[in-house]
Amino acid sequence: MNQKPRALIICVDFSDLLAITLPYNRHHFEEVLVVTTPADERSQDVARTWDADVYRTESFYDPGAIFNKWEPLEEGLDVMGREGWICLVDVDILWPKVLPTFDLKPNHLHGPRRRVMANAFATIPNDWSNFPLYLPNSRLIAGYSQIFHADDSHLTGLPWHETNWVHAAGADSYFQRQWPRSNRIRLPFDTLHLGKVGVNWCGRTSPYADGSFPKRAKQRMSKLLGMVKRIGYPRRGPHERYRQCQQH
Repeated sequence: MNQKPRALIICVDFSDLLAITLPYNRHHFEEVLVVTTPADERSQDVARTWDADVYRTESFYDPGAIFNKWEPLEEGLDVMGREGWICLVDVDILWPKVLPTFDLKPNHLHGPRRRVMANAFATIPNDWSNFPLYLPNSRLIAGYSQIFHADDSHLTGLPWHETNWVHAAGADSYFQRQWPRSNRIRLPFDTLHLGKVGVNWCGRTSPYADGSFPKRAKQRMSKLLGMVKRIGYPRRGPHERYRQCQQH
């Protein structure tokens, strides 16, 4: 990259994955801010061990929310500062240790493709080409890795994300729609997603590194499956999803 972006990572109850991805990716970023809850002391410890700043907030669980990722993300952007090149990267995402040469272009949204290693805690190989691509033909620049400049002319007002979503899915897709397709760039490298995709939208349901599951994993998965059954994804707008989720 011609510029090292500053990175923002949402991490609530994922300290075991943060302990893998943050040291693996840290050298790609000028600064890193980890956004978590006051109670998640393990994630805070991992972040500080690897020279990342920490912002703590309870707004993940504001009234009506199952797990609202987007209000805390916007708070984190305010704390980090909305300036320069910014990367929004998920806690379960690895970037290659060495990146190919490419330039970040002003007024464009950038994002790589994603491969999936279903066993999040397996040994990470050097060659990722045998792992399947997730939605290989999609033009979506999804929130697992989005890079943009804070002064981008397509970002016309605050907040940048819709913050009334009650779960962690979807708002990143609406965020990337602020750029026309001609201003979205697929970067020339693949990321590696650790674990199954789409199972933690209502809070963590995936197993920890020791094989145990979160205490509320079954309830969260039930909410997730019920939500998808009732309203689908991504057929309806965010405001309709928000109202329908609140009613159940």
